[in-house]
Amino acid sequence: MPQDRSKDRHNPRVSIVNENGLWEELGRVVGDKERSEVTRRLWAAFLKRPGARIPRRSDYEPPKQP
Repeated sequence: MPQDRSKDRHNPRVSIVNENGLWEELGRVVGDKERSEVTRRLWAAFLKRPGARIPRRSDYEPPKQP
């Protein structure tokens, strides 16, 4: 039986249901070990937490100004 590590952390674990393949695609873009961090940062930015910023893709290019 797998060990329950949820009590090792300060924050509870949550399960999120998403579109098929979305989690895997995010892993290809940001790396498997960064998916959770990107998700936490997106939530914090959406909630307008102090100092929170929307994470940017490494290949992001801002729109060119006319």
